[in-house]
Amino acid sequence: MLMSQSQKLKLQGTVIENHRGDILPDCFVKLKMNDGKAVTVVYHSEFPPAINYHAGDIGYGLHEGDQVEIYARIIDQDRLSTCLRNEYYIRKLK
Repeated sequence: MLMSQSQKLKLQGTVIENHRGDILPDCFVKLKMNDGKAVTVVYHSEFPPAINYHAGDIGYGLHEGDQVEIYARIIDQDRLSTCLRNEYYIRKLK
């Protein structure tokens, strides 16, 4: 679905889940994109430690149904991460 690892990607979607670290140490949202596919965006990680706290703060405040734009690094086939660079972001659209 996504491109190769370590490439960057900008996309828009609707939040369908937000896991705020209650089960795993990583915090992440699941987005439904316009084509109906889902992608996971990690916005806070314990290892490697996150340095992008702004994206983490925005991600933590997202709720189901929020429309967002994400700019992040592809980490595998259906996962992105905003954790390791301050240039990555999560923007709430509505």
